Amino acid sequence: MTTLKAVNQRWSMDFMTDMLATGRRFRTLNVLDDFSRKSLAIGVGFSISGEEVGRVLDRIAQIVVIQKLS
Repeated sequence: MTTLKAVNQRWSMDFMTDMLATGRRFRTLNVLDDFSRKSLAIGVGFSISGEEVGRVLDRIAQIVVIQKLS
């Protein structure tokens, strides 16, 4: 495994599932920076499509670019 030296070199994402008191299940998409272990995004929904995953990752990438330009 590669040793990380700075933020935004590698991100990890994972899905989690939980249940409301009504019995309805929901999912979360968690995206973390592996170096800082900072949560970059948490997407929540009853269903998370591949398109939604792409939107979340695009949003994070845009924020990272804006931060680098500032």
